[in-house]
Amino acid sequence: TWNNNNFSSLKITGENPGSFGLVRSQNDNLNISSVTKAVNDDNLKYLNAVEKYLDGQQNFAIRRYD
Repeated sequence: TWNNNNFSSLKITGENPGSFGLVRSQNDNLNISSVTKAVNDDNLKYLNAVEKYLDGQQNFAIRRYD
């Protein structure tokens, strides 16, 4: 069984043996505000900045429940 304390299970139904669940990182170092403060009110720049920032982070993983 994969165990990493940096991830916690999101609430899903039917955690049966062999089922899969989405887990989310508990990374407190994420700082979206620092990335978006320079984009002003441009929605496209905002989305691009956030996407580029998150691409460099490991925020989600698929976990199998055994």
